[in-house]
Amino acid sequence: MAKLLKAQSDYFFRNVDYSTSRLDYIFHHPRYDEVKETVKSSLFRDMSSLIEEKSMQYGITESGKETGETAFINIENLETNGRVNQIGIRYVDNVPSKMLLKENDILISRSRLVGVCAVASKDENNCTFGSYIIRFKAKTDEIVPIYLAKFVNSKLGQAQVDYLQTGSSGNNINTDQIKKIRILYIEPELQARLVKNVTELEDKAVKINLKADEARERSNRLLMDELGIEILTKPVEYFYKSGKDERSPYFFIDFKSVARSNRMNFTFYDPKLKFMDRLFDKYSTASLGDICVSLNRGEQPEYDPEGDALAIKTVDLKSAFIDYEDCLRVSRDFYDNNPHAQVKKNDVLVSSTGYVSIGKIDVFDQNYRAIADGHISILRLKEGYDPYFVTYFLRSDFGKAQFEKWWTGSSGQIELQRNDLAAFRIPDNNEKTGIPLKRQEEIVGEITRLLREAKELESDRKRLLAEANHKFEGFIEEQIRK
Repeated sequence: MAKLLKAQSDYFFRNVDYSTSRLDYIFHHPRYDEVKETVKSSLFRDMSSLIEEKSMQYGITESGKETGETAFINIENLETNGRVNQIGIRYVDNVPSKMLLKENDILISRSRLVGVCAVASKDENNCTFGSYIIRFKAKTDEIVPIYLAKFVNSKLGQAQVDYLQTGSSGNNINTDQIKKIRILYIEPELQARLVKNVTELEDKAVKINLKADEARERSNRLLMDELGIEILTKPVEYFYKSGKDERSPYFFIDFKSVARSNRMNFTFYDPKLKFMDRLFDKYSTASLGDICVSLNRGEQPEYDPEGDALAIKTVDLKSAFIDYEDCLRVSRDFYDNNPHAQVKKNDVLVSSTGYVSIGKIDVFDQNYRAIADGHISILRLKEGYDPYFVTYFLRSDFGKAQFEKWWTGSSGQIELQRNDLAAFRIPDNNEKTGIPLKRQEEIVGEITRLLREAKELESDRKRLLAEANHKFEGFIEEQIRK
């Protein structure tokens, strides 16, 4: 089983089996030969024999909104452990009763994230589901729904999804193809015992994740608490993170204000950003330009696999840590020839382009020789400002609001210019009216402790999920070897 999906060349020659009615090269690729041979065994049964006839149903074509009558499950809510999460859930109105979910309904994504399978729990009773999802019902006297979902999500199940799906610009899997997935069949009592052993580990992981989320939430609140500023009662939806804003875009502002700022972008004046006034009312502030020794943009790297300097890209910034292990490299000559892009320990790195990436912020905390690429701004702070305090502040709503205010561009190509980033405001280090360095360090210490706690809990969660997955995959391999 470990060799089932071993990488092979994309070039192959073979006689096509026309009885399959499939001519696409993925379906006939030799890397799936072992999978196809494995699932031919009498140990396996077609999905069609394990689900209720005519139970397959496509979801509703809606976008969902912040509030509404019925919770709306989309493909992003389907998890590879076979569960449905309601994180960031959306809502719709006027849903026909036949489109409402019931406990133990099985959901599978048919497009985009193709083949992710999950089972509705009691919490999803009377929710509905989107058009990229197909819903069906298992014959529960023959197969445990969560066992079926977990098998589809297993290596052997996903290998079948890979060669059964079709498409060119985007892959899809339809009801007929789903019915052809071969499921390893064992007695329902054994299915139930296996699922119980696996889900006990997953349940522990869920509880640990809740604790990790709580620690992260406490870290987010702590900065506001320490600043003595009331937390926003409702999270602000930032346009730069989603590329859309469902609120009405209409508001009025006097012409003098526009003339003073010399900015015509409507997000610059959005009333939702008025909460920033609380900061200015309470503290004396300084611009990032004022508190930096230098504020530069990086340089487009000329990569060199043998180079001795790291090239830090936007994807390497995680807004929690920098992924040094996956960084590409540049030569020493390139590093020496681009001093403006060189990164030093305690520099604050800010991703400055793109809807999804803009606003990611991390501290460079190593002594590695490194440069930042052209999509990253490098903030080198003056003495008297803690780089982690600046980072945590820029990650807070007070920082996000300023990203919202200052970005420019359109058609998805948004950007934060150097001079605009330099205009961001932050509490200065004045002993009486600002946040002096000693207090910055105290706040940083407490936030860092909470984030470290969350990181440790996250490691425990991943370990338990990996153990659960290993147990399930190991059982499948054992049954096939018998």
